[in-house]
Amino acid sequence: MITALEVDNFKGIGRPIRIELRPITLLFGRNSAGKSTILHALHYAHEILSRRNLDPDATHHGGDVVDLGGFRSFVHAQDTSRVVRLRFELDLTKHELPELPMLESAADADEAEELQSLELFDEGLSTEIRSGWVELQVRWSGARKAPTLRTYEVGMNGEVIGRIESNDDGAQVDLFPNLAHPLFAYDGRIPEEERPSREEVASRWISDTPGSEAEYWRGHRLPVGGLARSSLPRWGELLALDYDEQDDFYAYPFREFRYRVSTLMVGLGQLLKDEVAQLRYVGPMRDVLARTYASPRYLEPHRWASGLGAWDRMHTLGPEFVAGVSDWLSDSEKLDTGYGLALRSFIELPEDSALWLSIERGTFLDMWDDLAAEFQSLEKRTAFRLVDPTSRIAVHPADVGVGVSQVVPVVVAALDPDRPSLTAIEQPELHIHPKVQVGLGDLFASQIGDGTRRFLLETHSEHLMLRLLRRIEETHSGDLPPGAPALRPDQVAVVFIEQIEGEVKATQLRIDESGEFVDRWPHGFFEERAEELL
Repeated sequence: MITALEVDNFKGIGRPIRIELRPITLLFGRNSAGKSTILHALHYAHEILSRRNLDPDATHHGGDVVDLGGFRSFVHAQDTSRVVRLRFELDLTKHELPELPMLESAADADEAEELQSLELFDEGLSTEIRSGWVELQVRWSGARKAPTLRTYEVGMNGEVIGRIESNDDGAQVDLFPNLAHPLFAYDGRIPEEERPSREEVASRWISDTPGSEAEYWRGHRLPVGGLARSSLPRWGELLALDYDEQDDFYAYPFREFRYRVSTLMVGLGQLLKDEVAQLRYVGPMRDVLARTYASPRYLEPHRWASGLGAWDRMHTLGPEFVAGVSDWLSDSEKLDTGYGLALRSFIELPEDSALWLSIERGTFLDMWDDLAAEFQSLEKRTAFRLVDPTSRIAVHPADVGVGVSQVVPVVVAALDPDRPSLTAIEQPELHIHPKVQVGLGDLFASQIGDGTRRFLLETHSEHLMLRLLRRIEETHSGDLPPGAPALRPDQVAVVFIEQIEGEVKATQLRIDESGEFVDRWPHGFFEERAEELL
């Protein structure tokens, strides 16, 4: 699970900024301050890790909403001498590193015994790992006239594990391991009390490796092959580390090292790849549902950007889930939009069919035996309708104010029982009344559960924030209304994004248990309310 990200030299962000993610993270700031850039960094990470695309314009998750324009457009100040850096910190306490394949199949009984021992080598390794980070550095290659991933770095438990670096044209790719990291000494075959101390870590690998080749990788440099002129590993594969087989460099300790360093460096990157691949992004302008809307056969992540993915998802989850969405939309104690939502079934009857003609002539019942088969063959379809809770009148979403259509994707994204670990939404409050904005605070607070699934919200809504602060205070004082979600200060992050002398700055504002800000808002943000009340 991503707990923080750092970005520099990406779009409007020059100097490094760091954003810590909580179950609910709110990004505030003036227009064009750089809030959306944080979300776009997640899109770029997905392009790099999943699609190996360092030069994207349109993005997989962003659909028609996010267009990065290519590296020369989004590198800060369009200066191709700069390095775009993305760093992601992860909580690994509830995750296990992916298993990588063994090195080779056994040729004889001795090798079979070695491979079985290697399988036990990583036994329990994941329990030793609490946190980690992956850092990606992308630089323009003068030789290739294209961006290249120059550095891929992995750290765990607060210390670097190693980094893979490529030269300008990518012809030379090297691994620089930190052999002093305690995880290199971990051996699942040895009882905990007998495992080597930290001081013995570095010497453990060197002393077990014969010949002068030990110095070759003790010097923190091992050539890596098979990476197609990039420092990005191949997911699910061991690193192809260069060695001289004739000099017996492929000793058993090196086999252990190659398997361990691959497990750590490839495995953590693969976890991050899977996390950003599942990112759910709801863009700032959601489409109003067209009258001709038809649910696609397959769910496409990019349709969430326009909001249409929410309607697709409701088709998949069915009437029971739609009823839950409807409850949030219509309940006076929740969003109270004035409408509920229903998924209704229709049968299409061609005007020239015998069944339609029999209805017109009033002979339908007399001819039922002959028409029953035709009736059963008629095409059925489902369609969404907004329903007035009082009059029960049903209307198409296109027939009401745009605000309801804007908020439906937000509600669906929040309530989806299978939503990913990170849901990013731009302007969830768009085109909706302040009372509905307040209700969004309860919606998000009610869906954070154990905190493993998080919301990253780019917003201008003071009303949404005030509801969260109120719930924090009520939780602390014991005055929480029945049915209202409990909330703690450590579950909410409010980050103010601003530009100072052309540089983007991110300030996280601390919140105390009484729901008050410990830190003052920079430059009097939201001061308009106080001024207008004078």
